[in-house]
Amino acid sequence: MKIRSLPLCVAIALVALMALAGCEPAESPDTSAATPATDAPAAATPEVPIYEDRHAFFGELHLHTAYSLDAYIFGNTMNDPFQAYRFAKGEAITLPNGVSKRIRTPLDFAA
Repeated sequence: MKIRSLPLCVAIALVALMALAGCEPAESPDTSAATPATDAPAAATPEVPIYEDRHAFFGELHLHTAYSLDAYIFGNTMNDPFQAYRFAKGEAITLPNGVSKRIRTPLDFAA
């Protein structure tokens, strides 16, 4: 197969060179740094700073109890906010259908 135009060959070669230029060689680990003589792995330094005053909390911000109109219409006439709070703390409560339920992990907050 004969390519008739030299500019087409040059264009293909340039595209191939640009594609190869975008590829970086795989970085090898730096072995020149001094390592301890023990076989224990070195402690990794975290890349993300750790802030002691920041914690994730899990809770519930939208509850339907007997005090809310839509829950009352659908039959939730026994569970008031106090029972919802006890449920969030991990205590067992009785649902309107008579079944006793308990949350596995207590919540950090409920509103």
